[in-house]
Amino acid sequence: MNGTAAEQARVAPRPAIMLGITAAWGLFFLAIRVGLQDALVLWFAALRALIAAAALLLLCLLQGRGLPRERRTWWLITLMGLTNVTVAFSAMFAGTAGMAIGPAAVLANAQPLPIVLPAWVALRGIALGTDPAWHHPRVHRPAGRGMG
Repeated sequence: MNGTAAEQARVAPRPAIMLGITAAWGLFFLAIRVGLQDALVLWFAALRALIAAAALLLLCLLQGRGLPRERRTWWLITLMGLTNVTVAFSAMFAGTAGMAIGPAAVLANAQPLPIVLPAWVALRGIALGTDPAWHHPRVHRPAGRGMG
């Protein structure tokens, strides 16, 4: 088997895995609905973040990757987890509590669009590495107007 065929076999779509991931992703919103019946939004979001963090740590250990050794780094990781992850999940969980699961899933997964689309419009045509984007007139002027 030559290199090209090996690469194609390695990246070939696997429908069963893709369906499994899609089903797990869809069940996530059902799990939110069930979990919020017995837990407060903030605690449920913190528990979800803690479980995800434990899974990532276990994965790092199984793969033989190094973990941070400095105490300050762990404090910063904990602070980021408590603020960014827990608060963001709390907002998403609170939003799903008041609507049907389908629209909640669509809205939650569309969250990057309000960031990516304006950035794409503002930064298109700017060659990366040649001119810092924040100094480009197309970005600089609207950003200044927006802040003013």
